[in-house]
Amino acid sequence: MSVNDNFIGVGGLVLRDNDYLMVRHAYGEYRGFWILPGGRVRAGEAIHAAVEREIHEETGIFTEARNVIALRSRCRNDTTTDLYVVFLMKYKAGEPVADGREVDDARFFSGSEVMAMDNVIVLSRIIVGAHMNNTLHMLPRNTLFDPYSPDCSEAQLFM
Repeated sequence: MSVNDNFIGVGGLVLRDNDYLMVRHAYGEYRGFWILPGGRVRAGEAIHAAVEREIHEETGIFTEARNVIALRSRCRNDTTTDLYVVFLMKYKAGEPVADGREVDDARFFSGSEVMAMDNVIVLSRIIVGAHMNNTLHMLPRNTLFDPYSPDCSEAQLFM
């Protein structure tokens, strides 16, 4: 029997006054690099709730998940597939303050600043660039249809 170590990560594109929220990772493979805020989905947690929680934990910013704007899948090894879901977020409130554990800096940058930085994760640069060029494709959360049954309140459909 093979081991399954798959995991789901989430990230959010947060805009305030045409500036993008970015965090600088303080650990792991992305240490020292700027990336869209986000993290890992907890067991039993809805992905839209996970991205809202992660952004708040890392930066102190309150947001609301709106549309899915990107999916990235990669095989890390023979037993692990990493699925990363990126949302367009609605900024609600707060000033960015790094949590001091996972991220050591959190700030809003103009799009041109993000694109000029050399220590930005490639996927974050691609997403910011697509937003700047109005080429993002969005899958909004659909609240008109329940994809399973009327008593299944936890199911979420993006289409």
